Amino acid sequence: MKVYLYDEKTKEYLYELEARIDPLESKKQGKDVWLQPANSTFTAPLSGKEGYLVVYDNGWQYKEILEEIPLQSTETSLKEEKRIERNYLLQSTDKYMLSDYPITEEQREQYKQYRQYLRDVPSSDNFPDIEIKNFENWKGA
Repeated sequence: MKVYLYDEKTKEYLYELEARIDPLESKKQGKDVWLQPANSTFTAPLSGKEGYLVVYDNGWQYKEILEEIPLQSTETSLKEEKRIERNYLLQSTDKYMLSDYPITEEQREQYKQYRQYLRDVPSSDNFPDIEIKNFENWKGA
């Protein structure tokens, strides 16, 4: 399932990510329950239209561009995208830090180490040209 992210302030469409399943809630409810990051929706955005921005305001809408908006550099945009991806992965592991979440202390420690890896991503030498690993891939590395 796809999740579509938009800018917190301007509400302009940014990009899509693959949504992740919440394993505990899915098990409890007997159906797939998807994690949804902040400033996102599961509804696909409108197609691009010359002279308009695609923004989310209780649904996708076109917003006329009234003035020239300076484009961000590609590196700035990539850094922002990588930080959003990293924040999404951090958010999806928050529940494992709760003391009453049903995992072992050894598993909780693994998640703590993974979260530290995620926090260190922006300060890595090759940021933003880095592939951020999900927990399964990180654990297997």
